[in-house]
Amino acid sequence: RLHILREDGPKGWEPGKQTLCGQGAWGVQHSDAIILDPAPSRPPEGLSWCPKCVGHLAERLGLLGEVAASLAAYDPARAS
Repeated sequence: RLHILREDGPKGWEPGKQTLCGQGAWGVQHSDAIILDPAPSRPPEGLSWCPKCVGHLAERLGLLGEVAASLAAYDPARAS
């Protein structure tokens, strides 16, 4: 998953060490966190956006209603 990092965090957290969905962003035994800045318009091959992070970012940016309206208007029959 491609997560979106928080610049702020709970008291005692270092900025950039937690994602919007709450996932820790520090290195672990088998992988290290890699920062892509600026964020790409699409995730790199093999990755997908974290749905929770995208939803939280849409809310922070005041776009949650627009995203919800777009989803409500989505017609899978016309998508192909």
